[in-house]
Amino acid sequence: MQAVVLEQYGPPEVLHLAEVEEPAPAPGEIKIAVQAAAINPADVKWRSGMLRQFSELVFPQVLGYDVAGAVCALGGAVAGLAVGDLVVGMLDRRLQGGYAQYAVVTPESCVKL
Repeated sequence: MQAVVLEQYGPPEVLHLAEVEEPAPAPGEIKIAVQAAAINPADVKWRSGMLRQFSELVFPQVLGYDVAGAVCALGGAVAGLAVGDLVVGMLDRRLQGGYAQYAVVTPESCVKL
């Protein structure tokens, strides 16, 4: 799949489009076909290196916390959601991954539209 990848800290120009492995939902997780991703202020801080004093990123990194899209796979039974449902969600703060064609989120971190 395609994703916007960060391989070093720096200005916006360090971001580039690349092929990365498509995520698979673990049991109890939801895979979303991302239709929109927001630029969260935390994404800018991670990209620039402002937050590395708290935790270093593992490169290459796909940033992005906030996404909207359609559920395309479920990691087992997930109450209240089905493939095709439109959702908005906030991804795991450590894993991120929203600047991509697909992202994985927990049911507790998203809502059905």
